[in-house]
Amino acid sequence: MPINDILAALEGKPDLAKEVTDTFALAAAAEKIKTANADLIKEREEGKSNLSAEKKKVAELEAKIKEGAGSGDKAELNQALERLAALEKSAKDSEERAKKAEAEKRDTDLQNAVLAAAGEALKPEQVFTLMRSEGLIGHTEDGKPFYHRRNDKNEPVAGSPQEVMDWYLTTNAHLKKPSGNAGSGDNKNKPGVVTNDDRKVDTSLL
Repeated sequence: MPINDILAALEGKPDLAKEVTDTFALAAAAEKIKTANADLIKEREEGKSNLSAEKKKVAELEAKIKEGAGSGDKAELNQALERLAALEKSAKDSEERAKKAEAEKRDTDLQNAVLAAAGEALKPEQVFTLMRSEGLIGHTEDGKPFYHRRNDKNEPVAGSPQEVMDWYLTTNAHLKKPSGNAGSGDNKNKPGVVTNDDRKVDTSLL
């Protein structure tokens, strides 16, 4: 369903509309990063292939020169060495860009997973930042995401994004959205408002 149709259906519900808009924005960003990653990985693999072929060419020329080949082979070798140096630099640059893109993809996936579980958070992005700064979410050395809560001994316990989020908002209630029934208890002392406590029941009629 197109986002414009969804937003039209949510007219008059700004909070829900914002959640939908944020979700679509995250999804769009994730798709762009995914596409960019694919392009960078392809570029890196092509660079490796070209580099391997040029190294093989250089090795062949060096072998011919050692066998007493003419000056023509030496000139060709110099050209091949120049190409090899350029390819090695390009391959290094591609590797660095690919690693950076992969790291950004991991961070985006982590954020999406946490924010998807943060429906009850007052400010989801703030909660994500806090949880990350406290070491509750992140990546292991091999790049895998982790989500941790802490037990009574303050030891990390692995859980799903939703389990960890629920625990975090429970232990940090000020970061949670107010309950929709939060104001109902205020009616008791308001003039003219009848509450259950004010009503008297005639038990003789029961």
